[in-house]
Amino acid sequence: MPATNIPSILQVTPDPAPGRDAHQEAAAALRFWEALEYLTPQPPPDVKVDDSVWEVRTDAELPWNDSRKQAILTRQHGPDWRFQLFAGIVDGTCYVEQARAALGAGPIDMEEQPPPKPAACVVIGTNGAGMVTGQVFVSSLPWAMYCVEQGSGNDAPLRFGGFFGLGGLEERMRNAVADLMVERKLLAPPPAPGAPKPEGPLDPSLRPLTMEDVSAIVEFVFDAGGWRPARQMTWRVRGSKAPKEDEKVAPDDPLNSFYAEDLARIGARHAAGDTGSGLRAYLAGEDGTERIDLDQDIGALAGGVAPARLPPACWPGKHPLVLAQQFAVNTLVRELADGAGLFAVNGPPGTGKTTMLKDIVAAVVVRRADVLVTFDYPVKAFGDDAGIEDYGYKAWQLDPRLRGFGIVVASANNGAVENITKELPGVKEISDEVALDYFSSVADSVAAPPKAKRRGPRRERWGLIAAVLGSKTRRREFVNPFWFVGMSPASSPDDVALAAHPLRLRSLPSLFKNPNGPENWQPDHGAMPWQAARERYRAARQRVDALTAEAATLADTIDSFRLARQARSAAAGEIVALSALAASRQRAVDAAAVAVIEAEQRIALVARRDGASAAHATAEAGLAEAILACPAGAPEAMARQHDAAKATLARLREEHERHLRHPPGFLAQLFRTQRSQRWNARDAAFEEQLREAGTRCDDAAAALALLQAGAARVAALRLSQAPLAAACAQADAAARQAGL
Repeated sequence: MPATNIPSILQVTPDPAPGRDAHQEAAAALRFWEALEYLTPQPPPDVKVDDSVWEVRTDAELPWNDSRKQAILTRQHGPDWRFQLFAGIVDGTCYVEQARAALGAGPIDMEEQPPPKPAACVVIGTNGAGMVTGQVFVSSLPWAMYCVEQGSGNDAPLRFGGFFGLGGLEERMRNAVADLMVERKLLAPPPAPGAPKPEGPLDPSLRPLTMEDVSAIVEFVFDAGGWRPARQMTWRVRGSKAPKEDEKVAPDDPLNSFYAEDLARIGARHAAGDTGSGLRAYLAGEDGTERIDLDQDIGALAGGVAPARLPPACWPGKHPLVLAQQFAVNTLVRELADGAGLFAVNGPPGTGKTTMLKDIVAAVVVRRADVLVTFDYPVKAFGDDAGIEDYGYKAWQLDPRLRGFGIVVASANNGAVENITKELPGVKEISDEVALDYFSSVADSVAAPPKAKRRGPRRERWGLIAAVLGSKTRRREFVNPFWFVGMSPASSPDDVALAAHPLRLRSLPSLFKNPNGPENWQPDHGAMPWQAARERYRAARQRVDALTAEAATLADTIDSFRLARQARSAAAGEIVALSALAASRQRAVDAAAVAVIEAEQRIALVARRDGASAAHATAEAGLAEAILACPAGAPEAMARQHDAAKATLARLREEHERHLRHPPGFLAQLFRTQRSQRWNARDAAFEEQLREAGTRCDDAAAALALLQAGAARVAALRLSQAPLAAACAQADAAARQAGL
């Protein structure tokens, strides 16, 4: 896999035209975050004998060849060990300087800050004898540095895609390293597809890992990654206790970012506009809504905790939420009712954030129960076979309506998350008056110590509602007691006795075992029949809804009573104030009556003034409209046009009559002589001119009539203006005199 074949993976896509908008800013934030993940590689472990970490330069210094190191390992971990060899270690200052040079950035003064930590580019796993296990990890640093250098000299954003994922460079390099190990007799060839995995002793032709092997692997990784550091540091090897066969799990990647691959997927989804509202809110970075101080805005607080805002469920704890906690829960459940979004609650330790979280859990449980109860039979909640590849058991697809109700508690503080997860199922977290049992025997079994054979004598957990997950070890520690304990047949008298013990560990499937046959099935799960459980839940849900509605009505009534009492108190205060100012009740009444009369008079004056003003304004508007329709002099001008039109019509009639007195003779008309044709043409012209003159005369007469009517209207409106103006002036003077 030569480096010259790598650049085809990197396709730089230019950003859209510059311009500030939320979508582009979020995309830039994702690219920056992704660059940080790729360019902040994981350092190798510090060299420390107490931690079984050594530097190695020669084959003799490798711990499987060094009896002194083996003695230390035996003292620290016992007789069985395993190793991780960290190679291709790049000096931190080296790759920072090379990256800054490629990006055109100037040098920085390393004396002003801690030096960058070194980065290992290859990790090779071996057993205690130095035989490789096939576990090889390749850092993304060479690829990231290659991308940085390829992006040098242009303004396009850096792109790091192509390393992770199916068919990515990481997978191809790891496969190629495995082939190289097979070639160098470090690893047995993989079995053919479909062939069983070989068992028994290792191939005798295989040999332990040497420094020369490591050098070959490191050289290949740098060549395939497309970048080579200017200098490397001494390699390191870390020893640790080898797990037992039943405790073996694939180790986590010690080199690469936990987030880089997810960030690439999020970036692609974001570019396609396929992101949820919660992620969009997280990436937006915009100012939130204006802060509301609930200590001051009592109305907002009261509205937020009104009964109508209450979720249909609460945590059955020994104490209810305090006011601020209930406000936060109500607001969160309401704002995130569609299942998407972002909601923040801030508070120092001990302020009840975990207590509030329990009510959120209760709300989510009830939302899912609302969906569950819609299924006539439990089996209808499952669909087709999921068809999981290379999985020997059937797995049925869950109805989509039942998905999305899980809760993940995540934190940078693993201890805090573990405490919350362990606290939720505890019997101490629920009221003594509430009898809850949701597979409590399984919950106690899951929480039992790793080597325990029985549960404790007292029930410590009310239900199987939370589990400590995260790492592969924690997931295995949960899955084994949750699903597998108690399912194997007893193979010894002790196992038989333990299987009959009432406090034996119970897995979920063990509660459904049926040793007595279908006719005498007496399962241990304790669950109600489905139809009875549905009816019970529906009755409880209806009862809650009815109580909530009743409480909301009562709250509205109380609020109305409170408002009425406030109004009455305010009215009483006003009466006291008026009584204190009045010499006597009668004078107060008289003064009030006078005030009423004056007010009525003032109202009448205002109404009179406004009415007069409106009438005057209407008249003025009408006059202006009439003047616009009939300007001064327009009737006289139109009369002159009419007279001219009549004169023209009379003249044409007279000329036409003279023309008619001298017609051509009969024969001239019969034979259409030239004189006859000229006479007829002139007669037709007279007819046309007479029609046009008549039309003009009629139009002028009609226009004259309209203008004369308009002039009469203008004159009438002018006459009406004077009394209206006088009335308006009188009303205005009266209002001013009254102080209005």
